[in-house]
Amino acid sequence: MFYSCAKLKLSTTQTGNYTTAYRIPKSGTGTTATDALANMFSGTGGTFTGTPSINTTYYLDAEETCLTFESDEPFSLATRGRGKGWNGTIQYY
Repeated sequence: MFYSCAKLKLSTTQTGNYTTAYRIPKSGTGTTATDALANMFSGTGGTFTGTPSINTTYYLDAEETCLTFESDEPFSLATRGRGKGWNGTIQYY
């Protein structure tokens, strides 16, 4: 999912710039399909670069922004048919 996104920095320890909590799921207890998260953070720029464990909190580098959508006016995003099941929401933490 984030393969080789070098600006994405994730750590197992809350220290220094690693201050924003990241967890799958955000709360409660989750389960995962086999290999659903395999190598999700391979090639990223943080100290954790592997497969995240479900129900484990990691920490994002608060100084890095990987995806931002900003506008003074309403806008829409096109998915070119690949997001036919997308409900139009974007999650953030």
